[in-house]
Amino acid sequence: MYVNFKQIDDAGHRWGLTSRQVGDNIAAADRALKRLIAFLDEHVGARRWAVAVTADHGQTPYPSESGAWPIRGSELNADIERAFADDDIEVLRVTSAGVFLTDPGALENGNARRVAEWLGTYTVGENLAGGEDLPKAWEDREDERLFIAVLAGREVAAAICAES
Repeated sequence: MYVNFKQIDDAGHRWGLTSRQVGDNIAAADRALKRLIAFLDEHVGARRWAVAVTADHGQTPYPSESGAWPIRGSELNADIERAFADDDIEVLRVTSAGVFLTDPGALENGNARRVAEWLGTYTVGENLAGGEDLPKAWEDREDERLFIAVLAGREVAAAICAES
C-alpha cells in the first residue's frame, strides 16, 4: 500500500514552512497516521507490518523569515558561465537542489570540482544582477559567502569551517 500525504508539501510551497496551514496539515497527517497504525494492528496484527516514511525534500523558512540571502539562480548561472567561458564549462540548469553542468563527465574530468571550489568563494555582492543595488539590510554583508559547503558529487570541494 502506498499513501502520499502531499498536502503538507503543497501547504509548505504555498504558505511557507512556519505557516499555520503547514502546522494544521502536519497535525492532520499525524492523526491519519495514528488511524492507519490502529487499522493495521487490528486487521493485520500488531508487529506484523512495517511502515516506511520518506519525503521528496525538506523545507526551510523563507529568506524574509530566516535572514538568508535569496540566491538568484539565473544570476548564479550566468556568473558560472562567465567564470568558465574559456574552459567550455556550461550550466544545464541551476535549481534549489544544485548546479547541473551539461558535461556528463564533469566529475571524472574535474570540472565539477573546479566549479564547486569557485562556488565556495561566491558572495552576496557577486549574486546581484547588473545594476542592482544591495538592499539596505545587506549593505554590510556584500562580501558574505553564499555557500557554507559545496559538494562535487559526494566529495566536499569547498567548506567554511566555524572558528573554535
